[in-house]
Amino acid sequence: MCDKNLKIAVFDFDGTLIHGDSIKIAFKHLNKSAISFIVYFYIIHLYSILKYIVTGNHQNLRKSRKKYLVQNYERLNKTELPKSSYKYRNKEVFSFLESLVKTHKIIIVSAGFKELIELFIPENIMIIANSLYDEYEIEINNQQKLSELYTVFGNTVSIDYGFGNSEGDIAFLNVSKNSYWISPSGAINKYE
Repeated sequence: MCDKNLKIAVFDFDGTLIHGDSIKIAFKHLNKSAISFIVYFYIIHLYSILKYIVTGNHQNLRKSRKKYLVQNYERLNKTELPKSSYKYRNKEVFSFLESLVKTHKIIIVSAGFKELIELFIPENIMIIANSLYDEYEIEINNQQKLSELYTVFGNTVSIDYGFGNSEGDIAFLNVSKNSYWISPSGAINKYE
């Protein structure tokens, strides 16, 4: 059961709180040269990429890249990513988040990986996402984002603010009292 007085602000992560995709950014920090990045982000995952193109199912590609990230996570923590993650932030949206911290419970609900998200955001923000170390994943996207919120807070949860940038965010944006769509440039627009 959810506390009726609990004020909640929900944010998507990739493309909303940061510019770009956290998985791709992690690969870039692990592979500094352009050739190394191309090899490790594309070429070693070529079979999974082709399967995705043919079937439209991205799960094999996600698992393949996840395996690489798990194998290299300690090395990723030693790159400059944890110290320089602020440069990927959408400053306008982060400013909004910071203004809500004192009055709202901030929740990031994402199809990304929790450990990567933690490299970009301040501590004490709740993250609903799969772990790099989960054996079985739930695809946290679309309606599942809202379902995960209901699982944590009960289905009477009231979302004061919702911020998203893709079709995968529409379910929680539709039930938020104040919904905002983040454009590719990072601009915040009222979502109707």
